[in-house]
Amino acid sequence: MAGRDDLPFEPDLETDDIDDELDVHYRALRSIALDYIEEHAVPEDVVSALLVDVAIELRKVGYVLETEKPSVTGLKLELDRWRADFDGVVRSHKKEAESFLEEMRDAMADADSLERAAAERDDDTDADDEEALAAEREAEAAGQAVSRGGSGTDTVAEPEPAAPRNGIRSHPGSKTEH
Repeated sequence: MAGRDDLPFEPDLETDDIDDELDVHYRALRSIALDYIEEHAVPEDVVSALLVDVAIELRKVGYVLETEKPSVTGLKLELDRWRADFDGVVRSHKKEAESFLEEMRDAMADADSLERAAAERDDDTDADDEEALAAEREAEAAGQAVSRGGSGTDTVAEPEPAAPRNGIRSHPGSKTEH
């Protein structure tokens, strides 16, 4: 993330929490973008280009709203200033390239470890599921109804009496239909 020195504006120097506030906004916008990428399966490079375009559009709107008499020349100068600020942010990220790659490699290795551990747990669960399936088959063969409990456990229930053909249910607790 860009730091305080990379901002295209001068933050209120009395506010010591500007970095924390920027971090909160950064994380929120990043989360929205990542959720969008995942939900719509849009390639990261496409979203990156779109976000740069959105950033430029927002800067143009900001210029018009903040300027008493906006002009074409003024807008072009504002965009030139913004590009210089953007170039500074890119330079900052270039300096962080090595540490970024190390962090990404570590994160990817951690994710791979977690995925392998989850797969091993699934293999163990599959064996438990096979045992439960065998128990279900035995219960069904004995004429008992089997239902899965919400906790993943199986419960064996006595079969419910069949309703008579005239629609009247005869087991306890049912409402009699006439």
